Amino acid sequence: MKLEKGFMAIFMGLMSCLLTLNVAYAQADNATTSEVFSAKRAYEQAKLSPDGKHLSVLGDLEDGQASLMVFELATMELVAVLGTDNQQDILSFWWANNERLVANLELRNISIEYPKLTGELFAFNADNSKKFAVAGFSTDDTADFHFLDSNLSDNEKILVVRSDIRSRRNDEVELSRPIAFNLDIYKRHRKKTGSHVKDGRLSNAFSSPYQTGGFVADNNGQLRLAYYVDKDDNLKISKRDYEAEEWVEFDFSASAALSAQNKTNPVVGFDAENTGVYYLAKSQYETVGLFHLQLATGQINALYEHEQLDIREQDLIYTSDREVVGINPKGTTTAQFFVKAHAEVGRLRGLENAFKGKRVEVLSYSRQGEYALVDVISGGSESGLYLYDGSNNSLSFLMPANT
Repeated sequence: MKLEKGFMAIFMGLMSCLLTLNVAYAQADNATTSEVFSAKRAYEQAKLSPDGKHLSVLGDLEDGQASLMVFELATMELVAVLGTDNQQDILSFWWANNERLVANLELRNISIEYPKLTGELFAFNADNSKKFAVAGFSTDDTADFHFLDSNLSDNEKILVVRSDIRSRRNDEVELSRPIAFNLDIYKRHRKKTGSHVKDGRLSNAFSSPYQTGGFVADNNGQLRLAYYVDKDDNLKISKRDYEAEEWVEFDFSASAALSAQNKTNPVVGFDAENTGVYYLAKSQYETVGLFHLQLATGQINALYEHEQLDIREQDLIYTSDREVVGINPKGTTTAQFFVKAHAEVGRLRGLENAFKGKRVEVLSYSRQGEYALVDVISGGSESGLYLYDGSNNSLSFLMPANT
């Protein structure tokens, strides 16, 4: 892809930084903090397809309706669009495989007595074909569905979580015990009598040991953990024992490092080796910090704690193999790396320093890690989406943030 002349100075600085793994500064004007964080974005979310051939962007149209757009990266041609009416929102979306996307839809709130019904899943292909609902009320299953994972051996299925909606008469929707399923995203629902939950779209059910909460799958798509937060704001985690076909609650009490913490946040995900998990919890400063739990030994390490800042999942800096190597808290333009030995840290530092004074976020990677989607946030013309190609250390401008 050709680079616009206005961005050439940025790219040359970045190339030097990436090739030498040393700090280099681009020639772009520095934006003030207020300019960076008041900058408007035309897109809410953006992701690469697993093979790195397509870009998907979620944004709002002028009339407030949500639109999920798919572009072919080689040409930046718009090849597919999923739009909504004025009663619907698109909460989030995921690439289930190289050709098919799944979006989580939600009805807008009409009445405080009857809050919005959540959890409808809609699927479509990157060539704009095979568009239909795969779970939720449009398939005659009035339950809450959420995407969990797509790293399954069967590319026609994804891992989802289903909970019955017990009540919609209060401000908050009350849900039943969550159950994880494999969902066929290519099978169109056909109306019939009897149970619609077991009509062939959902299979391989695993019920949570807890009344509420969620599940965590490892990087191979295997369901490994269930968690919930109890009435005392303590985080409970159970491991799935597949041989005994039961859940075994993890014993946090053996760790002195965790005994004094008020655990209020769920597990973030597995590390690259699938031997431990990252989670957010109250730190020694009463702020939310980042921790790592080694499942085999029970060892817990505090990776990041700050006296004033609360860390959120959106602040974490991931590598292509799913290791968390640093944090980039909202409200700052400087990332902090606490795993400096990882091979990709130099590359991540290079991206940050090439756009000095801007907020730089890596939004997603292709499945093999050769491509990264980079979002540069500032009040200037360099603000927008970029594609990093690790095979030749090149960076290409994809689209501005305000169009």
